[in-house]
Parts: sequence; structure tokens; C-alpha cells
Amino acid sequence: MRRVLILSIATLLTGFTPALTAGLIDQPFLRGDVNQDGDLDLADPIATLNFLFLPGSAPLPCDDAADANDDGTIDCADTIFTLIFLFLDSTNPIPPPYGELGEDPTFDLIGCGTVTCVDETVVAAGLSIITGTVPLPGVIPAQMFEQSGVTIETSAADAELSVDAVTYDAATHTFTVTGSAGAPVVPVTITAFTINVSCNVAITVDWSLTGSFDTISVAPGASEIIGVTPGSVVPAVTNPVADFSRCPGLGLISGILNGIFATIIEDALAPILPTIEGPVSDALDALIGTVPLIVCDASEG
Repeated sequence: MRRVLILSIATLLTGFTPALTAGLIDQPFLRGDVNQDGDLDLADPIATLNFLFLPGSAPLPCDDAADANDDGTIDCADTIFTLIFLFLDSTNPIPPPYGELGEDPTFDLIGCGTVTCVDETVVAAGLSIITGTVPLPGVIPAQMFEQSGVTIETSAADAELSVDAVTYDAATHTFTVTGSAGAPVVPVTITAFTINVSCNVAITVDWSLTGSFDTISVAPGASEIIGVTPGSVVPAVTNPVADFSRCPGLGLISGILNGIFATIIEDALAPILPTIEGPVSDALDALIGTVPLIVCDASEG
């Protein structure tokens, strides 16, 4: 049974409660009514046999309907089950939904209906976007650096990590979690030759986690995500920026400071990323284990 669900994963990270949407793949159906004419008769097992054994046969209009014995697969056993019901033993009932249209009460990897792609670059019927912020206490440590006659002493500062989006590439079944981080102000003391300067420096950095999803095909042009590929997630820190606008009068020294602080920021945040990688992967796995995430394969448009 695959319905439209909105699922919140509480406490993915401290102070961060994202929402992810899972998608529509089931429509009400009558089990055994393979040709979808509203009746269960001899034409239905014949339609299943044509699908199984005649090359070039059209896709079934509803896979779940063809799964007459409700074992999660479409095979000869379904035709035999239907023939026995029709001609030998009608006391062995067709599993629900039968008698009237309904949804499949049994979880399996086949459905009834089609997947509608909204955006090829995003999981159309699954993950769309996660947003939130995570506090990272003391991410910028107290440090002292010296370069080209300039000594910089930084005080420890808290940072805030933002998760901006989770996007999905249907062609490669890979995902990317992107965000930014920084401490609004980092107190520093700068000694350059005989000049002492105390100021606050704003810092930011971009970060990303990329990884792969394991998928299985569930319909023509559609796959189901079944988990995050172990060991596939790769963290990265890019574009460290230091803003010395709060430190007037530094002149040429500001160029040296930017170079030093870029290294400080990247080195300080890089060890944090593996601690973010685990909870994000675990949360995605938890969601995938809770509700099917059906995605459109890019090759099908």
C-alpha cells in the first residue's frame, strides 16, 4: 500500500526536524481483474499469460490486480489460482481487495498506477527538500597563527549549520545534501609589527554530503529507493569566507588575514562533517524503511 504521506523525522540532529514527502503509486483496484474491465473472468488469466509469455505485450494496467494470490509477484501461479477459483473451487477466495475496489492491504514491491514526475532532478514522489539549522557549539576553536609577520589569536566561537536542500539525480541514483555553516562573529586579536587590533570577524563556509541510493525497479520507468549505499557518503567543505569588515584600517594586511582564516575555517569544520554524515544517512534510511519512496527514472523522462 503506497499512499501520499508526509513524514517528519524528529531529532534528526539537535534542533533540526525536517519533513520529507513520500509519494503516490497505488490506485484502488479489484484483485484478479487483470484487464481492468470490472469483472473477474477467463479473460483475466489469459491477459496475465499474454503479458508473461508474448514478446511485445503491453504493460499491465495494474500490476497489483494481476497478483491474484497476493504473494508480491506476477507469475503462472496467479493464473492457476484464478482458474481454480473460477472453475474448480470458488470457496478459496481471492485475497482483498475483491468484490469492490480497494487498496492493497499487503506491503509488497508492486503497485497499481503510474508515477508522475514533477522534476527530473528531484525524487518526484519521494524526497524533495529538507531544511533546518543545527547549532554546533565551539566549532571554531581558540587558536593562534603567525604568517608574514602577522599574529592572529582567535577565541572559541559557536557556529550554526544550515541544511538547505536534499536533491536527487534520477540518472545515477545519487543524492546531495547541501548547506552552509559559520559563526556570526569570531573575536580575534591581531598583532602586525607594532600595531595591535582587536575586532570581530564574520565567517562562513559551504558544505555538502553526496552519496548513492540503492534502488530496485518496481514499474516501467520507476524505481523504489530501498536504502543509502553503505560507505558512499562523501563530505566536502568549500568556499570558506572571512569578513573583516568589522576590522577597519587593516589595509594590505586584510588579504593575508583572509588567506589565514580560510584555512582556519576549513580545518575547523572538516572534522564536524562526519558527525553530520551519520545522522543524515540514518535518517534517510529510517524514512526509506518506513514508507516506499518511488522515483522516476531519468531515462524514461
